[in-house]
Amino acid sequence: MSKVILFVSIYCFELVSIKHALHILQQNRYNLRRYIDWCAKRIKSSNVSFALMIWFIPCLGIAMMNRTSIMMTLMTLLMLVYSYVLYQADHRHTAILPLVWTARIKRLSLMMSLLTWGWLYLLYRLLGIRAFICLACLQFFSPWLLILPSQWLMMPIEQGIRKWYVRDAKRIMQKYSNQMRIGITGSYGKTSVKNIMYHVLSEQFYCFKTPKSYNNLMGITRSIREQLKPVHQAFICEMGADHIHEITRLAEFVKPRIGVVSAVGPQHLQTFHSIDNILQEKMQLIEHLPKDGLGVINMDNDYIRNYEIKNTCKIIRYGIHQKDADLRAYNIISDAGGTTFQVDASGESYTFHTILLGEHNVLNILASLAVGWYMNIPWKAMQQAVERVPFIEHRLELNHQYPFTMIDNSYNSNPVSARLALGVLAQMPGRHILITPGFIDLGSVENEENRQFGEVIPQYADEVILVGEQQTRYIYKGLLRTEMDQSRIHVVKMTKDALALCRKIAAPSDTVLIENDLPDAFNH
Repeated sequence: MSKVILFVSIYCFELVSIKHALHILQQNRYNLRRYIDWCAKRIKSSNVSFALMIWFIPCLGIAMMNRTSIMMTLMTLLMLVYSYVLYQADHRHTAILPLVWTARIKRLSLMMSLLTWGWLYLLYRLLGIRAFICLACLQFFSPWLLILPSQWLMMPIEQGIRKWYVRDAKRIMQKYSNQMRIGITGSYGKTSVKNIMYHVLSEQFYCFKTPKSYNNLMGITRSIREQLKPVHQAFICEMGADHIHEITRLAEFVKPRIGVVSAVGPQHLQTFHSIDNILQEKMQLIEHLPKDGLGVINMDNDYIRNYEIKNTCKIIRYGIHQKDADLRAYNIISDAGGTTFQVDASGESYTFHTILLGEHNVLNILASLAVGWYMNIPWKAMQQAVERVPFIEHRLELNHQYPFTMIDNSYNSNPVSARLALGVLAQMPGRHILITPGFIDLGSVENEENRQFGEVIPQYADEVILVGEQQTRYIYKGLLRTEMDQSRIHVVKMTKDALALCRKIAAPSDTVLIENDLPDAFNH
């Protein structure tokens, strides 16, 4: 009985590690390669040897005792104390992006628990009680390893579940084949285009859009199965990808008649490896459209403009700086109250106003207007729709909950959108303060992009707060190359620390921009 209690206490000691390992795997999108890379980087930057020594010494002392019963009792108590300390530390920690206990995570946690119990029993049988107790503290790290076989063992089950869900979603779409399906992709801007387009098309059609950032195969599948109804006349589907062939699979799955490519840029380079691969992948949406379909592309994006489309479907080109665009915005005026601009369409001019900020949001509106134009929505109705479009959460969203002006652009930053956001910051009143952890997932160019970002920040911001000493070190190096006073460069651990600092240094007339907010797996 005492052995079972000892096993239970060691399992309790491992519970926090099991939760953390699952959390990091989820934030790495269940991709084992990305998970292993994250673990390798974390081991290098953390003081594992010191923690091991602190935990190992008491275990060693207990293992050297003569009486087995006393040894097991003391070890059980020690493990319970360690478990309580770890639980309290975890309870005090507020995650930026908490673990979501999805059905998949629950299944994986059950498999990890089974493997953990099997691993503990195997160690006990192989090593004997003394060696087992001596090495008990090492079990804190075993979940980080056991998650690998757990994921492999669950893979056939998860694949079977995914296939069933996808087949069910296909069955639903076949029943609603008369719906106008619109696919939207791009390195950035796709979520904003989706939300704006929903408001524009809703002037004349009953629309459904994929919620939040549900833009991969399973997110879209879930949206279809749970929310798509026969009364919907238009289905606006955001399509994301961080690997080659994913847009092709999504296009073949949804079969949109209209496709929009908002932008191509350096995003997910760690998995795509090159801008050319990103371009080829994003443009698959246009090339998989039917011959009687419509492609909508951003002419201001150099990569898209120079791409030779291998499809004879109708194409509407939109832009600001390219005068040969079919739909072009000009006379753009932005301030704290929003943006006013004019749109030229086939020689006719229309005036628009939106509370959204920035030139890139004008481009996002143009993409939506192009689809509305094609679907014969009156321009007057589209003007009214654009006027009513609300701020899009965490995408240049004005937040009035602070004693200063706050622009929240914390969602999934990249070098292009970050520079555009800095342009918006420069147009705002008062001193300009930037909060940023920089960029991730840019592969071999990540450090250089962060350094270049640091070099341009002083052109737009008067004060900089960097979040994460390790993550922002190359931005810091870039800032040091400029003439910015080092007393105006601050480094903090978390975004909440940056906001607390802003409350001290920002006046009510100042403007603060949050540019990106990394999840826990990448915030260091």
